[in-house]
Amino acid sequence: NEPFCFLDIGANQGLFSLIAGQNAACQSIVALEPVPDTHQRLSANLELNGLSDRATALNFGLSEKAETRTITLSKAHSGMATLGTHADQFRAENSEIMVKLATMTEVMQHLPEGLPIFVKIDVEGHEEVVIRQLLGSSVARRIMAIFYEQDDRWSDNGAITSVLHSSGFERLHQYGRGLHYDVLAVPNPLMGLRPSDLNGT
Repeated sequence: NEPFCFLDIGANQGLFSLIAGQNAACQSIVALEPVPDTHQRLSANLELNGLSDRATALNFGLSEKAETRTITLSKAHSGMATLGTHADQFRAENSEIMVKLATMTEVMQHLPEGLPIFVKIDVEGHEEVVIRQLLGSSVARRIMAIFYEQDDRWSDNGAITSVLHSSGFERLHQYGRGLHYDVLAVPNPLMGLRPSDLNGT
């Protein structure tokens, strides 16, 4: 019910950004998608749904350093692009391209000041790196929740949980069963969001 920014990391074609955009309290959407063709679809979907005035589609991924890296694409599903080494588990034919990666320093240039941030992450095995970047940045105390996709076949859930707990995200709610599921991480209410955090200081 309160104004917030939606940060969509691994936006694919923008489904979660479009859902966030239906919330009147969502004042800003910042969506990251490193694959150029998928980024074009993301941008088009945001425009078609009337979100161009409050949404920014960035054509890079978030990582621990700014560089270009090889990403593996599945021809069966645009949401299965991965920087990881588990692409051999794809059931369909795949290909590789080079994509741009950036750190939180570049992402923060696009985040509005003074708003709590709801983060969604779907990065096919790169979750721990992304979460460390987020929680090690100056906007960490503005993050109201992190909703991320987890697959135990190629991500270390224990390591991710440890990083979240060490930053005060003590409430983890799991959705789904088996090896592939989603997690909503919420900070301890005692942490709170300090006025200085929301003012960008």
